[in-house]
Amino acid sequence: MAKKQKDPISIIERFKLSARPSPSNTRSLSTKVRDELGTALYSPDVFENYSNRVYGKTEFRPVIKEVGKMITFRYFPETYRTLPYFDAQPLILIVEVPDKNTVIGVNLHYYSMKERLNTFYSMWPLLTDKTLGKTARFRMFYDIISESKKYIRSIAALKEYKTRRIRSRVYEINPKYWETSLVLPTEHFVKKKSHVIQTETNKKIRKLLGESK
Repeated sequence: MAKKQKDPISIIERFKLSARPSPSNTRSLSTKVRDELGTALYSPDVFENYSNRVYGKTEFRPVIKEVGKMITFRYFPETYRTLPYFDAQPLILIVEVPDKNTVIGVNLHYYSMKERLNTFYSMWPLLTDKTLGKTARFRMFYDIISESKKYIRSIAALKEYKTRRIRSRVYEINPKYWETSLVLPTEHFVKKKSHVIQTETNKKIRKLLGESK
């Protein structure tokens, strides 16, 4: 883990080319982040001062219901022994909260950086506030993203999380910092290397794009 005194988000914010996120700006940002931060890994706690809200484990269950918000937390699945791999620090865009014990969302860590940006910016038409104010969210309901070729990339990394298996506070990231969250190294894959998992996701995307109407 990174040293506590280093605030990577403030560093990344200084690198931003524009207040308005775009694929080209974020690619440039990603390169600068790799050069500056190297192989450091950061925990979800790094977003404490950059979140709209920070939930405790008991608060999370009844409160998180808004589709299209970005959240992050530490996670340890119940079926970890049989899973081929999992991300212990997911970064997700909420798609559905079917009940107080379950959150379904797109984990952006499963994508390579190129596909992460393709997926994130493909959903821009679904954004409620393109100035990225505090209330901004994506209207990414399952029926919308699963039935449109434009948004279907997001299905490749759709995951279910059980709230009882969350192992930290839950950070609802302020939309102002979404671009930063895309390039900040917080993924923590267990059992497989991230590039192997992301290659598998790329294959899923190609299959979805080939089969979708």
